[in-house]
Amino acid sequence: MLMERVRLLLKNNSINNEQRYRSIIKLVQHLPGKKDLGSDEIEIAEEKRKRVQTAKKKKKPKKKPLMGPTELSLYIDSLYSSYKSSKLFRKRYLARRNNRFGIGLRKRLVPTNRYKQILDKLADLHELVIGRLDDILDGIVFDPEAQDPTIFNYLKVFKRWMTDVPLLRVDYDKIIWMERIEFDRAFSKYITHFFSFYKLGAPVREGILLEVEKRLNAQIETAEVSEGEAEAQAPMREPRNPVSDRKDVYRYIGAMRFFLPNALDEKNAFADDIFKSTTMRNLPDFLFATAEALVFQRTYEIEELISYYKIIYLHVDSNRWNCSEDMLERAKKDRNAKMEAELKALKAKYSSFETMMTLLSMQRNDENQLHSVLKEYWRQAFKKEWDPHTVQGSNCLFYIYSIGNYFNDAFLQLMNGTVLSLRDSAREDISGSIFSPSYFEAEITAFTSAQKRLRSLFVSKSLPQMSRETVVHSLARPDESIDQSVKPVYIMGRAFYRMGKEMIRIYEMHRLWRFNRGVMRIPSIARVPLIRETVEALPEQAGRPIPFFDCVIMDMPSATVFARGYLSKRIMEDSLTEGVFVSAAAFCFQAASACLNEELNEDMLASEELKRQIDDLSNRVRMRP
Repeated sequence: MLMERVRLLLKNNSINNEQRYRSIIKLVQHLPGKKDLGSDEIEIAEEKRKRVQTAKKKKKPKKKPLMGPTELSLYIDSLYSSYKSSKLFRKRYLARRNNRFGIGLRKRLVPTNRYKQILDKLADLHELVIGRLDDILDGIVFDPEAQDPTIFNYLKVFKRWMTDVPLLRVDYDKIIWMERIEFDRAFSKYITHFFSFYKLGAPVREGILLEVEKRLNAQIETAEVSEGEAEAQAPMREPRNPVSDRKDVYRYIGAMRFFLPNALDEKNAFADDIFKSTTMRNLPDFLFATAEALVFQRTYEIEELISYYKIIYLHVDSNRWNCSEDMLERAKKDRNAKMEAELKALKAKYSSFETMMTLLSMQRNDENQLHSVLKEYWRQAFKKEWDPHTVQGSNCLFYIYSIGNYFNDAFLQLMNGTVLSLRDSAREDISGSIFSPSYFEAEITAFTSAQKRLRSLFVSKSLPQMSRETVVHSLARPDESIDQSVKPVYIMGRAFYRMGKEMIRIYEMHRLWRFNRGVMRIPSIARVPLIRETVEALPEQAGRPIPFFDCVIMDMPSATVFARGYLSKRIMEDSLTEGVFVSAAAFCFQAASACLNEELNEDMLASEELKRQIDDLSNRVRMRP
């Protein structure tokens, strides 16, 4: 008869679950043969267990700590006491069981109405965040400057997290009858997402937030420009308030920081609002409480939570954008566009090597510039017609000494910041210098010291007559064991190379400035000598004109016969392939090559490898479908 009444109650759909199960409890709770699955029975069973007697006293094995959730009711009372003040959970004594009644008596915690209200508030915050994520993601992927997809891919994972709020669409009267395993399934992805992002570390999370803030501010600036144009066409229209937009950005970043806190005990305004009616401080507190009360049903350490959910460091691809090929193609970030961008970057990198190779091969009077000026120097200084190739091969130190003398007489005043008499394009006489006195101070000091050493050997007629092969062999030794007579060659080669490299950088900046802005109006910086620290602080792709580039050199203090050969010539011709600056840079590189400079040799090898990569990639681009 009792069983029949229980079956009728179970099949009666006209009453709600709570009334049905309360009626069943009243019917079965006084039965003499009922089985109580509470904690008392388990504790008694432990006390009645007989101890095994052994001959020798053995050490008791250490009790392994509990790992993962428990189905027991041992910890329910203590958990309830811990969270009673939060008003998020309450105790219940009924659960569905696999027996003939379909029910069983067991203590457990279930969410309260307040808990469900917090989930509803979380859903509103999720909606606020996800509402602008698509625009932020589009802003990143369609930005030509954005080449690293890492933060974009992190935000794609974050978006997946934001699209799901546990138990949002489950009615409360169903939630209170859910079992531990159902709560586990509901919250597993949410908890995993939170701690996966937390394991990234504060610097990475801050980088994500900074990128989002940057994109939101860019949207505001774009909107302000567009609206400014509209206001110009419709002046009677009420202008928008950009301050409210900035406040929206701060509010949005605050909402994201709620989900990506710097520390587990961090609070913010959104946390205060969502959890104001509880003792929870923030989202981590709420998730810890949920896992303890509804999933683990016991206290646990954070390591257990991480182990149970297999939470690992969140890894995203740093080389591939996590979006459709169609979007990548429209954003010009597909495979073909990537190859073209890589080819463009390689060509930009090769540009300075190409300029160096051009300067190394620069000619004067239909022969190598260095050999042409050496012939001129020997005619003036020694009244001799010597072949530069022969002198270099048989008397290499004298050859290098002659190069140093010519540089000292012809170009030193151009490089050391000496004030020159100039005439600009408007035929007005002015004074100035290309470089500040300290620009090449270290290189010129090293060069002067080495040249004095060669001069003293030459004047005392003790300059050794060495072949080029002998000098090469000596320079191949370690720095400290180079022959002292050859040491000046090593020092001068390094000084010439470094001056030439710096002049290429200045030349490339001038060329970029010229191609971007032209020379319609001479800027004021074109009348200020270059300062090394200022030039080095400029961005890699910055454009800047060479000082006095448009001017003709009218005179130099103490101009020698070789320096006078550059009078009445422009600092830089409009063709960018001629001028005193170009001649000086070409001389430095050709002199560094004559001094067998190892850094120049390494650059030439790097140039060949870069050219091979460019040719290979160019072929792949041409062959693409």
